[in-house]
Amino acid sequence: MADDADGTHEAMRLRGDVELPQERAAVRAGNAALRVDRHAAELREVDDQAVVAGRVARRAVAAAANGDLEVTLPAEADCGRDVLDARRPDEERGPPVEDRVPDPTGIVVGVVARLDDLAREAFPEPIDVFGGECAARLSHGLRPPSVVARQTVMMTEPYDARVATLSVAVLGAGVSGLSAALAFARSGHPVALIERDEVVVGDALDAVDWPRAGIPHFLQAHAFTSRGRRELRALFPDVFEALLDVGAHDIDLRPKLRGAPRPGDEELAILGVRRPLIEWALRRAVIAEPGIRVESGVRVVGLDASPGEVPLVTGVQTTNGPIRADLVVDAMGRRSPVQGWIKTLGGRPMAEESSECGVIYYTRYYRVRNEASLPDGPWLPTPRADLGYGLFSSFPGDNGTFAGLIAIPPGDQDLKVLRHAAAFDAATALMPALNSWTNPGTSEPITDVLPMGSLQNTLRTFVDGRPPVRGLISIGDALCHTDPVFALGLSFGLVEAGALTAAIAQHGSDRDAAALAFDASVRGPMEERFRNATAVDGLRLRAWSGEPVDMAHRDGGAYPLFAFTAGGAAALADGDVFRTVVRRNYFLDALSVLDDDVPMQEHIEQIFGEIRATPRPRPGPPRDELLAAMRAAIPA
Repeated sequence: MADDADGTHEAMRLRGDVELPQERAAVRAGNAALRVDRHAAELREVDDQAVVAGRVARRAVAAAANGDLEVTLPAEADCGRDVLDARRPDEERGPPVEDRVPDPTGIVVGVVARLDDLAREAFPEPIDVFGGECAARLSHGLRPPSVVARQTVMMTEPYDARVATLSVAVLGAGVSGLSAALAFARSGHPVALIERDEVVVGDALDAVDWPRAGIPHFLQAHAFTSRGRRELRALFPDVFEALLDVGAHDIDLRPKLRGAPRPGDEELAILGVRRPLIEWALRRAVIAEPGIRVESGVRVVGLDASPGEVPLVTGVQTTNGPIRADLVVDAMGRRSPVQGWIKTLGGRPMAEESSECGVIYYTRYYRVRNEASLPDGPWLPTPRADLGYGLFSSFPGDNGTFAGLIAIPPGDQDLKVLRHAAAFDAATALMPALNSWTNPGTSEPITDVLPMGSLQNTLRTFVDGRPPVRGLISIGDALCHTDPVFALGLSFGLVEAGALTAAIAQHGSDRDAAALAFDASVRGPMEERFRNATAVDGLRLRAWSGEPVDMAHRDGGAYPLFAFTAGGAAALADGDVFRTVVRRNYFLDALSVLDDDVPMQEHIEQIFGEIRATPRPRPGPPRDELLAAMRAAIPA
């Protein structure tokens, strides 16, 4: 094994009996695993930064620290044959395996098994190989009868997460925490999921009554856009099907698409479902997963860590006592206290960039009346429009429900009368598109008016490209939060669950490398979406405040708002624009699918100009007329 210039090793091939010279490899303390390559046959290629261990044909190689170490896969009941050969016909069996390797650094006992061996036979107990304070454990259940090590050694960390397992503590059981816990457990990692609220399941429709003090926006409108739908179907198809079974609506957007269909158009769909049912379906899967232990009604009050320039997090302190973990996942949302705890430990908290969203949302849920149906119209995907001083929108739910929403700037004190149900109803009655859904003949309200404000676009970033601590990774709103109008939270929660488990699969228990790999995977799309949300919010607030903002032209100084507003309007008139805008805005494609396509921008500008030149009714009343109607509706 040759050292590269950067201190890593080239891959080497082992065949037959192998003697390895002394190596200078970097060794890190930690859990080591018996390695099983499910795809190897007669030739084993090993690429590992510390030691080599392999089974080539019917031979094994073991490497030791601190002198000659003999590691034997001994003969036992099988008359001198190793455990895998014991499952082959007599004529294919080999001799016992015993190899002596001079003094490389670290020890791993390794078996490279043929795929057919693993398919034929599994053993009920894992293998323990004790060395120093560390142990190797084979999680897939394949084990020799015994392993004898004649010297105390320090084990290296595993290289293959199909074999290595990490104990994981996930803090918070919102969508991000539930998704991460489920993804980790289904990848073979034992998970402790810690949630301050009681974690119950019950009937799906009872979820709307769950007490969720930890998630103040639990009952607010949520949009499950095309990217989130795709991620859910790929990661947790059983959860997707469970949602459909309890009344979620899989809404195909292709009927609004002009022209002939194309490959990929099947992704142009959204999921109509309320937030409580999303949590219900994820909770149901989590509770049924044997690798997850749910700590319900338990608060996390601090981190346990070993001191150092970069502290090593070893678990958490809770109101139920300490919980040890190899990896802690912070999914406690936008108000997570973890960054403060990191500072207390002597670590460097992530840098934070934040700005006000500049909006207050007022939401009310409705249920469609029996025998009624919701009309379709010239909107994408549901009734919505900018009023010039605010906006209205709507969000399809499950079981014939939907949310109506009105948004205003936080400085407009007069319009805050929207918090009163009578004022909200008076307002929707003056917005024709929204009223086509909310009018009493079509639907009935099933909640009070639900205000939501004090919102920020927030992005947290490693300082100097280095994780603030080892053994802890933040996800979801604890990492990045954007204005809910862009409907990114559910999608990012699922994207990050997949990215995090993939990083662990790639880097095993090298938690620094895993943290950097995870960040590299999500940083690009997360940062561009954050910057776009920040720009649109700032431009929109300026327009609502009466400043001149040119959203009709690509080069008018307000491109982010142009792409959002003009693009959405033009999409209904042109199939190519529709595909580009929906895939961009609903997170299927990067923003660059439009931002780097100048001809498409010019095409949108032309279509939007034609739309604006055609006389159309206003989407809603002038502000003063709206305010007067709302005040008149409030009982004295």
